[in-house]
Amino acid sequence: MNHWDVLIVGAGNAGLPCAIEAASLGLRTLLVEKDVRIGGCLHT
Repeated sequence: MNHWDVLIVGAGNAGLPCAIEAASLGLRTLLVEKDVRIGGCLHT
């Protein structure tokens, strides 16, 4: 079983920077996205 410090659901315009910040702080970060592409509304 894996251990994560941070779980972020959604790789949109809030989830992506949150995951980057958490990882840069040394936290084991898992980012999950339901769609094939990340970015959410950034693709429109």
